[in-house]
Amino acid sequence: MKNYRKLLITCLLVPWLSYGYAESEGGVIRFSGAIVDPGCQVVVSNTQAANTQANISCYRLGKNLTVKQIISTQKTKSKVMLPGNIGVSSVKWTDDQKRVAIVNVDYF
Repeated sequence: MKNYRKLLITCLLVPWLSYGYAESEGGVIRFSGAIVDPGCQVVVSNTQAANTQANISCYRLGKNLTVKQIISTQKTKSKVMLPGNIGVSSVKWTDDQKRVAIVNVDYF
């Protein structure tokens, strides 16, 4: 019976004593690696004076996927999904006359 009591006390004390070792006040975690998929390529070309076309090409899974986005002073689709649903492309005008636009590509 004494052995069982010692075993029970030991089983209760060991987790309690090791609790302090599980806490941490701080530290540094370092990651290493590489980006294995390249970013998408955006090529902007004028098709008409008022309309500009952005061809967005993404290389994924051994294929070159392309989506076209029309940039128009009258109406521009607010966001276009990138090929393979890897991100979204949007257009923001920098001036009220809509002479200069920024094509922003956000990856998920």
